[in-house]
Amino acid sequence: MLITVVILTYNRALLLRRVIESVAAQETSGLFDYEILVVNDRSTDHSAGVLRELGRSLPIRVVEGPGRGEAAARNCALAAALGERIAF
Repeated sequence: MLITVVILTYNRALLLRRVIESVAAQETSGLFDYEILVVNDRSTDHSAGVLRELGRSLPIRVVEGPGRGEAAARNCALAAALGERIAF
């Protein structure tokens, strides 16, 4: 089973690295696979740069949100998720 772990972000570059690295370090004991999907909801800080850097070493997918708040970003994540289950 594939689980999509969704991380929504807006101008949280300082926390973003820690959150993504923490999720990427999770052990599943082979019970399931997961993808990390980050929705960057039109951040104006250096979140995009952090995501580019992390994308070089970690298997993350990044989609740009519509910039209309959390609910719209969640809907964007639902549309992009590949998993059978979705964890926000």
